[in-house]
Amino acid sequence: GPLAKQTTKLLRSLKDLIPVIDALTCKELRVRHWQRIDDIFGKPVDKGNSITVEQLKSCGAVEFADRLMRVADIARAEFACEEHLHKLQSAWTSTEINLDASENLGSGAYVLSDCESLNMFLEDGLITMRRLIESDASEYVRPDLIKLMDEYTRISSLLSIWRSTESVWLEASILFSPEVQKQLKPVFSTFTQHERHYRRLVTRVHERPALPRVSAITGLKDSFERIFNSLLDVIDPLHSFLDEKCIAYPKLLLLP
Repeated sequence: GPLAKQTTKLLRSLKDLIPVIDALTCKELRVRHWQRIDDIFGKPVDKGNSITVEQLKSCGAVEFADRLMRVADIARAEFACEEHLHKLQSAWTSTEINLDASENLGSGAYVLSDCESLNMFLEDGLITMRRLIESDASEYVRPDLIKLMDEYTRISSLLSIWRSTESVWLEASILFSPEVQKQLKPVFSTFTQHERHYRRLVTRVHERPALPRVSAITGLKDSFERIFNSLLDVIDPLHSFLDEKCIAYPKLLLLP
């Protein structure tokens, strides 16, 4: 009857409006997206749930359905990028450089711990940020992504030279037995000078190990590079001395 036809017509019109309603009630819509929606309608539109079905029907919203859905899809994609950024920022602020006390090297001596996990964390973060930056949806968060990416890269580069410096420092610390210290006084004196500087830097990180704080230490990477090069100047004559002693006195135990 007439009532059934009227109901069918109403349901059909509502069905056609579902994509429009879905787009206009998208919770990820921001002011910039509503401006695009206003441009689509050619006039300001009531925001969110305040708009009625009758208003949508009267302004011919169905014919704009595809364009409105596109705006909503963009809003959702941009929101997803924002969520990824927030997670990366949260992980950045809560992650620390792990350092363990070295009992063999006395008090105040620390060595890097669990570097592989930290490197993996940084690598995964950098891969994620590169993908996000390449996405059109990251337009509004791209500056923050680039800034955070620089922070991750800075720590990654720092860890690389730090591990190299630590390796040479540990080797020299072991090779400088009391007997070697006596016979290579000038070289050992140079070593202790750079070792003190190295320990001060590491202790500073140990006191505040969170990545943002470490990244903010001015000239930290350059300091490690200078110490690394200086320790290389120590380790070369140390190796030469030990090689000569091993040849001359093959049974002499120079190491503790």
